[in-house]
Amino acid sequence: MFRDSPAVGIERFRSFVDSFPEIRACGAHMGTYEHEAFMDLARDRENVFLDTTFAMSAVAETYMDFDPTVITDAELMELSDRIMYGSDYPNIPYPYDRERAHLLERDLSTETQRDIFFRTARRFLGEL
Repeated sequence: MFRDSPAVGIERFRSFVDSFPEIRACGAHMGTYEHEAFMDLARDRENVFLDTTFAMSAVAETYMDFDPTVITDAELMELSDRIMYGSDYPNIPYPYDRERAHLLERDLSTETQRDIFFRTARRFLGEL
């Protein structure tokens, strides 16, 4: 993906969030290669969210050289009020339902699934 790009990454994202603390910001693709730092920022900042796009799909290893299982079910449950489902549809090289299915196959509570697939996006959009 954009692993070596100076335009992306935790430092650029943190700088943006620090500059505009009133804005809700979403770290795309769970922060992928810097997912630990992005998840820490989401833990620390009420206005920081993450999306699952591509990074949590069963084919992430093939296309991104990223293993989605490094993000544990416990972490998804802990941060479910900061994580929202994303698909990048139609700009994906795999069937649309594979990403959703991979998340649903994980050992996540119904409440966590509701957050990831519905409630967190509503919070992000300011509807809750």
